[in-house]
Amino acid sequence: MSATKFIRGECEHCGGHLEFPADVAGTVTNCPHCSQSTELRVSTGETVSRAPVKTILFIVLAVVILGGGLAGAMIALHRARRMSSQFRPAPVTNSIVAANPFAAQEFSASPVKIETAAGTKVTRAIGSVKNLSTKRRFGVHVEIELKDEAGKVLDPAKDYTPTLEPGAEWRFNALVLPKSATSGRVTTITEDK
Repeated sequence: MSATKFIRGECEHCGGHLEFPADVAGTVTNCPHCSQSTELRVSTGETVSRAPVKTILFIVLAVVILGGGLAGAMIALHRARRMSSQFRPAPVTNSIVAANPFAAQEFSASPVKIETAAGTKVTRAIGSVKNLSTKRRFGVHVEIELKDEAGKVLDPAKDYTPTLEPGAEWRFNALVLPKSATSGRVTTITEDK
């Protein structure tokens, strides 16, 4: 029986495992794995542990999963906000109130036209008032401010309707007494209580 002690080493090129007699350590030989010339050296015993590689892979996988979950949550939140804004009524802005000074009373008024009927000397202020509420309105009065060509305010024109149904539009036709009236606008809408 031979008393030769075999030791283990690695190829310096391919890292392949080599087993050789201890007395030939330090010599050069061809690697049986890659066929390149390598020095037979004793392995230092340093082995690369697989634990850090597995840990790193686990951490990377966990970060990818968490990142995907966070991205999905952000997308869902964005969609929920967009969908809720579609069902939210538009806020009332000052420009809407300025465009309809009667909005608080749930009325709206059209622009006023001053017309003289053909073949007569009767002048009328013509326009409309709309009931924006969901209830019937009783005794609706309208007052129209009249102005002449120079912008001088004249005596107002007035009209009345006994009822105005919800969502209905009343076409007023108010008698204009001042013959110099050229323009008008609704200044007051009231109803009997």
